[in-house]
Amino acid sequence: MIDTDNSGTITFEELKDGLKRVGSDLMESEIKSLMDAADIDNNGTI
Repeated sequence: MIDTDNSGTITFEELKDGLKRVGSDLMESEIKSLMDAADIDNNGTI
């Protein structure tokens, strides 16, 4: 589960940690780009 605090949203840190747990080797800048693309209201969560 990526939403580790059960808030109903996913933060950048949760996304980064979740991707690492499943074996992703994306660089932090790539994860940031994914987050920016998915965060349509620019509130820092998806």
